[in-house]
Amino acid sequence: MTTPTTNLTTGVPGLDVIVDGGLSPGALVFLVGAPGAGKTILASQILFHVVKEDNGPAVIFTVFSEGNTKLLDHLRRLTFFDEQLVGHDVTLLSLERVLGTDPDAMASAIVREIRQSGARVVLIDGFQGVIGLLADDRTIRRTLARIATLIAYLDVTVLVTMAGSSHDPHLSTTLTTADLVLGLEYAVEGRRHTRRLEVVKQRGRRQLPGLHPYSISDAGVRVFPRLEVRPHQLLRPRPHDLAPFGLPDLDALLGGGVAHGSATLLAGPPGSGKTTLGLYWALADATPATATLWLSVAEYPDQLQAKAASFGLDLAPALATGALVLVRLSPVELQPDAVASQLLDALSPGTQRLIIDDIASLIHELGARAPDYLNALREHLYVAGVTSLFVLDIEGFTGFGLEVAHAPLLLLAENILVVQQQLTQNRLHRMLAILKMHFTGYDQRLRELVLDGHGIRVLAPDETVGAVVAPVVGTDERSTPSRGNQQPSSDHKSDE
Repeated sequence: MTTPTTNLTTGVPGLDVIVDGGLSPGALVFLVGAPGAGKTILASQILFHVVKEDNGPAVIFTVFSEGNTKLLDHLRRLTFFDEQLVGHDVTLLSLERVLGTDPDAMASAIVREIRQSGARVVLIDGFQGVIGLLADDRTIRRTLARIATLIAYLDVTVLVTMAGSSHDPHLSTTLTTADLVLGLEYAVEGRRHTRRLEVVKQRGRRQLPGLHPYSISDAGVRVFPRLEVRPHQLLRPRPHDLAPFGLPDLDALLGGGVAHGSATLLAGPPGSGKTTLGLYWALADATPATATLWLSVAEYPDQLQAKAASFGLDLAPALATGALVLVRLSPVELQPDAVASQLLDALSPGTQRLIIDDIASLIHELGARAPDYLNALREHLYVAGVTSLFVLDIEGFTGFGLEVAHAPLLLLAENILVVQQQLTQNRLHRMLAILKMHFTGYDQRLRELVLDGHGIRVLAPDETVGAVVAPVVGTDERSTPSRGNQQPSSDHKSDE
């Protein structure tokens, strides 16, 4: 009868998700990539995490590419490195000295050091420096096979870093005996560096397929699982009522609010009041137990608070209690999978609403990937019990039609609201149109929005000037037909 083994967690954010919970004890793991890809950092980060988790001591074998002193100087810059462990729980050895003049005795020499130190995890850094010393492919394969057999018996995990490409046919002999092969791609695309990790091979375990972006900082490596294949969280219950904006006139226009669990697209030109509408929706019904997460790719948190205050909204109490959580994302070189990881990690059990303002930067970075990514995001949010509002900038004074470039968002959203601008009699008017609503009856007539120091008001149909409505509706052939004289819709799933 066999006893189930417990995986070794790697301590690398995102990596355990990709390799199905961590590393198998007794596994031979290869990390293969170009120089500068971060192989040594990743392997060292795993090793120090394992030691700190009291999973036993460790040994680092440095090969000829880097000596012990150089490796330590390199690792001291990283926050996961612990100088106090070196020489006690972490032993550094030169593989060249261990082998002496007999490279063929490598397996025996490594196992001997493992036995003497009692190591539970071992790093062989720079294995490409050893390959040239071994006689031929047959010797390489025999040596690695023996190491793999012995470490499985000793229940020791061995990490091996090697320069090259994990898909290079010339390395197939070397990688045959590996239980897990992680390929690290490091390249230049346009003017930016890109880093992607792939699980090329994993024995007896499932893994997340494809290329997963990763970053390197002072904290070490962080991997961002590709959203389309990332496992969903456990299904969370959600309310069966509606999620209102807290603006009575607008909520009446929407039939009471948007359905919980739905996605809403709020589009409009800059200055049309989208973010302000989002702030009202963020605070409506927000408590620590029913919180709102706001991801801003536009304003900074202090700018959002100032904008809210100008309309009589005080964000401070909600921020202090956790009823509202603000996360600022830089629009510069936005990485979609990093955004997804940050978003999903920020969701708490009480998060019920999400706002992304403005989602245009993310759509731009996604390119042709947008439909799959956005549908995957929609699935994750629905399973998490989150109702979402996506704010999108469009051109002003062009009517209510949305560009073909926004098609992925149009398919994603069950509800579509558009605010447009019209200049009439030297005055700027903001007009609101509801293009689509699922699950609720809604008023299809165009209505004027008024933003002032008292907040936001939706004018009644008889207050919405006809001279304003007609030009706005007629400016774009792609606009919905004029509905100024139509009555509220009773269709709970609107015609498209």
